[in-house]
Amino acid sequence: MYEQVVNGTRDLGITTVPANPDDRISVIPLFHEEFALAIHSSHPFAKLKAIPFEQLQQLKMVMFGPEHQITKVIHSCCQEKGIALNHTIVTFTLSTLLSLVEQGIGAAILPRLLLHYLKLDNITAVTLLNPTPSQDICILYRTDKFMGQAAKIFIDELQSFIQSVTELSERSLG
Repeated sequence: MYEQVVNGTRDLGITTVPANPDDRISVIPLFHEEFALAIHSSHPFAKLKAIPFEQLQQLKMVMFGPEHQITKVIHSCCQEKGIALNHTIVTFTLSTLLSLVEQGIGAAILPRLLLHYLKLDNITAVTLLNPTPSQDICILYRTDKFMGQAAKIFIDELQSFIQSVTELSERSLG
């Protein structure tokens, strides 16, 4: 996404915060996204508020493909801990991943905000500790390109939506 905004094929992008953005790129922070374990509500881990990241080795995991940003974050955490996740099922769609978790076939690591927003009856979000996988999400656009009114309204609406979901999630945690 970043490269597409830089080379002008996209007017704006929603992505992770780039390490060293081009001088022509403006970065609007949206939110800090923490990931949680999504597990079937009947699993013993679902009764816990948090588990150490290493305990994921005990689970059959359902994950996105290796090029997906969530998978990259998870693999980075695994490397940090010197562990590997075993028995993974790979899917390329969120609906399939959620269905497999709802059926108790495997567990997944997904954005906590997404899990709170979806409010699925059979899926419980469990905090992962040491490390807690996370990333910063932002909007990118070129400062030297014209931004139309529709793009400006989209940015405002997205920021408003993220704010409301974040507040809802904080209330459900508190």
